Amino acid sequence: MGEKESGKTVLIRKFCKENSNYFITFFSSEPQYKFCDFNCLSPELKKEFHDKLQRNEYGKSILKDIASTVSNIAFLSIENLLESLLSADEKNEIDEFISFMSKKKYNKEQLYVFDGLDYFDKKSLLFLHKILYAVLYHKLKNVKILVVIDTTIEGRNKIIDSYYLTKMEQVNICCPTDTDLSTLVDPAIYSLARHIPITYLLKLGDKCQNIEFYYSDKLDNLSKENTYIKKIILPLSLFDEQMSFANLTILLSDLTNYELSQGLDILTANSLIDRLEIDKNIFYKVPDLLRNSIRKSIPDYIALHRYEIFVRELENIAPFNYVLKYKLYKKIENYDNSYANSILAYCSIARGDIYGTNEELLELSDFLGNSPYADFFMVLENSYKLYNHNEYRECYNNINAFLNEKGIWKDKIFILSIYIPEFVLELIFLREMCAGRIIDYDTGIIKEELLLVDSAINNCAKLIGNNELLLRLQEKSLLLETYISDQSNQKQRILFNKYFEICDLYRAHIRKSNTFTIKQWEIRYASFLLKINIISNVPDKIRILEEGYHILRRNKDRYYKKYLRAACNYACDLMWRNKYKQSYQILDEAVEFIQSNNLERYWGILLQMHIFADLYMNSPVNAQSLLDKYDKLVWNQDYIRSRMHEPFICASNYSILLTAAGHTRKACVLLRKSLQQCRVQSQSVYCRYLLQTNLAAIEYLCGDSQKAYLLEQSCKQLVEQKLVPIFSYPFLQKRCNLMMEIYQKAKPVENVIMPLSVRQTLSTGYCSDNYVRLLLFSDINYWTD
Repeated sequence: MGEKESGKTVLIRKFCKENSNYFITFFSSEPQYKFCDFNCLSPELKKEFHDKLQRNEYGKSILKDIASTVSNIAFLSIENLLESLLSADEKNEIDEFISFMSKKKYNKEQLYVFDGLDYFDKKSLLFLHKILYAVLYHKLKNVKILVVIDTTIEGRNKIIDSYYLTKMEQVNICCPTDTDLSTLVDPAIYSLARHIPITYLLKLGDKCQNIEFYYSDKLDNLSKENTYIKKIILPLSLFDEQMSFANLTILLSDLTNYELSQGLDILTANSLIDRLEIDKNIFYKVPDLLRNSIRKSIPDYIALHRYEIFVRELENIAPFNYVLKYKLYKKIENYDNSYANSILAYCSIARGDIYGTNEELLELSDFLGNSPYADFFMVLENSYKLYNHNEYRECYNNINAFLNEKGIWKDKIFILSIYIPEFVLELIFLREMCAGRIIDYDTGIIKEELLLVDSAINNCAKLIGNNELLLRLQEKSLLLETYISDQSNQKQRILFNKYFEICDLYRAHIRKSNTFTIKQWEIRYASFLLKINIISNVPDKIRILEEGYHILRRNKDRYYKKYLRAACNYACDLMWRNKYKQSYQILDEAVEFIQSNNLERYWGILLQMHIFADLYMNSPVNAQSLLDKYDKLVWNQDYIRSRMHEPFICASNYSILLTAAGHTRKACVLLRKSLQQCRVQSQSVYCRYLLQTNLAAIEYLCGDSQKAYLLEQSCKQLVEQKLVPIFSYPFLQKRCNLMMEIYQKAKPVENVIMPLSVRQTLSTGYCSDNYVRLLLFSDINYWTD
């Protein structure tokens, strides 16, 4: 442990280099890798782990009981916070990695060295805590831990729970001794040099005696050559926090970007400011040693009101910057705005919409946990933990009970009372994210959720002026309406209008955006465009999907989940237009991205769509080869298949592959079981229709034309009552008539992949081919995320 720049890393590296008693594994990160997944692992170690993971060689987790143990230790605040922000899959991956490390064989004791904790991503930091637990409680044998910790964050360590620190032997890196200093500076200035970071001692030597004059003189000389130098460093020195280039352009709006960039380069080259590169973004900070002396030349009024001036600019120019706004409002003791922005920041980080450093996360947790809204924060933290663990019903019930207890939503009446709106609205938004996954077309529940969301929008969200939060809730309201809408032209026109009203609002924000907000609005807009399939009869729908897809494809490194969802939705729509080659190319690129980043376990749906684009693109097709590939990649991999949504659609699609490869009896058994389960477990008419029409076809292939006819006759009743959503109504009618004729007249069907009638194309671009194959394929979209 020791202050920043005290030489900890240099000492540790030297110790490791000269020590042959241990096999040493480094877990470290640097600023430029801050946004990388599991960034404390070296590329070689990560590849070795994922190779074994794909072969199911990681084995049973040695930490299966740790999650429940840890959650019962109330004072593990950091660990509980991280648990709430990571998904069940991510936490499982950490446990599997620890299990993988435990199985590695070495002929000597192991030493795990953790350094650069400030730049660890959330997964890496939770991994550190779990490793500490495993070693301290003898779950891992023959392993020792060496952790390098900074102690300069408000005078204490915030990165590791104090519970673990008390169990560890601590070694403090102290100020240089006289013996150390004798190699660097003159004995006359030992007392001063002891308080100067080692970086400056090595750089300045005896000049440290006049360090303030040294840098003041350097700054004056530079300012003579470039008048804007002081304009940059004086405001920058007012802030203890590091500042991004984007925020500096807000703060120094009177300078051109060229002047600002040039000035920062000059100041960095002369060691007057520190420069950090994080995920292609540049951050700057005046070193602690120089800041106070530079501040002396700044007028008191500016120094006193610096935060108020800056936050006012932020509200106008960068309203999405919730983390920084929370900090600034807290500095000027505007607590209502600080509470509001802190919970918006926490929830945005929990959803993955914005990035927060570990230090910022822990600061937010401290602030909210000790605020008058600690009970709200505790419910949100626990709810996100449940949500990220895929426990959607428990999350929904947790929020519902709290809103009821507070009297906010009781007996279908919404009352905000005196609560800060953002806390309530974020709870409602998370509730609806869960509702989209559990309501299963239950009309009564959907109507209640609609009433709650619309009440929150009209009585609260529209009044506080946060357009980002308002649009999120309006999206949820629209999605809920689509679940209970009938297929009449009048109802679909109402939904059509609401969808494009939201689009217009997004476009209005984009058009008036600046360089600090346009990216956030564009990403939100693109994600919404890719949900267009919730609306029927949209002209030129393919252009809408294409526009959203290309925005997210350009930003796939930063928003890869949104990009992959977009690739799936866009490519699937192309399939219904008989554009399988283009669909396959889009999915092929997405699959390559998935495999190169070892993400297969999370994207089984996209892998499935990739197989079907290939199945329908090529004629003749080797269906057995595709079935073998799908079995190997997805169907026989429990850790992938268990994570796929829409299990009844997945079963229906799998039956198509089985039948195409000649395994008709196996497909029949699967569909009979799935249809029985669907009737008991689900109220989705879509799934029931899909399973039933495909079971009819397979029963026919198995020789029972009468059963096939009766099943399809039941399907026809659903279609005629317009109860089957999403599918094209005219094409469903066409399919019913064609199938019933085949079953009634016992017509032979030689190929389940080829269309059985002449292609018909609608004005919207959709064609009939998929509907008139013997087996009806269904794509799977991402709507609720």
